[in-house]
Amino acid sequence: MDDSRPMRRAATFAIFIIFGIGTAARADEVTTWNEVLFRSGIVAGTSSLNMTRFVALVQVAVFDAVNGIEGRYTPIHVAPAGPARASTSAAAMQAAYSILSRLYGQGGLFTPSQQPTLDADLTASLARIASHDSAAAIASGRAWGQTVADAIWTWRSTDGFSLDPATWVGFTTLGQWRPTPSDPYPSPAVLPKGNGYPQFVTMTPWSIPSPSQFRPGGPPSLTSPQYARDFNETELMGRQTSTSRSSDQTVYSWFWATGTSTSYDWNHVALSLLEGRREDRDDRDDRDDQDDSRGTSTLLRNARVLATLDIAIADAAIGCWDAKYTYNFWRPITRFERPQMMAIRQQLPTRPGRRSLRRPRIRNIPPPIHVSAEPQRRFWHTSSASARISI
Repeated sequence: MDDSRPMRRAATFAIFIIFGIGTAARADEVTTWNEVLFRSGIVAGTSSLNMTRFVALVQVAVFDAVNGIEGRYTPIHVAPAGPARASTSAAAMQAAYSILSRLYGQGGLFTPSQQPTLDADLTASLARIASHDSAAAIASGRAWGQTVADAIWTWRSTDGFSLDPATWVGFTTLGQWRPTPSDPYPSPAVLPKGNGYPQFVTMTPWSIPSPSQFRPGGPPSLTSPQYARDFNETELMGRQTSTSRSSDQTVYSWFWATGTSTSYDWNHVALSLLEGRREDRDDRDDRDDQDDSRGTSTLLRNARVLATLDIAIADAAIGCWDAKYTYNFWRPITRFERPQMMAIRQQLPTRPGRRSLRRPRIRNIPPPIHVSAEPQRRFWHTSSASARISI
């Protein structure tokens, strides 16, 4: 019997509550297509790591498209040369639609094609926009949005990303990462799309100078007191059946282990915060940041916040993977294997304070909540979460 099922159900319920009770920003084409983006990713089963790049592609294109018409901010890539009086809503819609079609539509990177659904979203957007923008403005905005999307796609097409990178098998040296069981989830015979996505190590960042800009120091020695403390804490708190965790800590652990706690949740948080600011402004009847084209400045604000957020997430992923594969440090679960336990034991001197490692107990591996399929050094979720919270 799987004793972890009640915990998983509790975590699933908590995630549903977190995502379900939040209020998304009042719909405009920026926020609407942000939701289309994540729906498409979920339907296609896009990994949380790959999603960081795809979300950045869409949101950067949307921002440069809207900003290219308003011209208020420094562009991310495309110079603000949009036509005057073009519909910013149409530009945002077309930029998002174009990138998403290349990812998830007919002839895109993923199958089955979601083109009919994306086309239906486009039709609905056009109907909304036509209620406040002229046909000429819409046509002009769409043309500009397509130009921006083409430029963004071409720019990032040489950033080193591939859905079929070489598989990383690691090393068998003591302390070095090697493939780990994906307990408690079944492990496929062949890990799909490359093990741990090592391509992110050398991928061109979006805004930071290099992947190694924020590289941390190396891991502690396997025979150090720090490693002993870290390892023992991981074993105590990380096993599925641990009685040392509080119920809240268990729910949080399952939340991070689901893989959802990357781009989607923080974009959802951002949309909720944007809506909160708008409600406050409406309560004060203060509309100074809106012009006669029905909230164009609000549209640009939303596009700018989401683009900034998602670039930070994407670069955090690249920097995190740089650290992981630079040190190629093994996962704690590997140390539980008898050869590794005995090898460490032989390296340790006999003196007070080292008995827990000097005489390790050879025992069955305690089932953990989750084991990621890539080296350890920097935790992906917390690395990206720090970037998101700062934004």
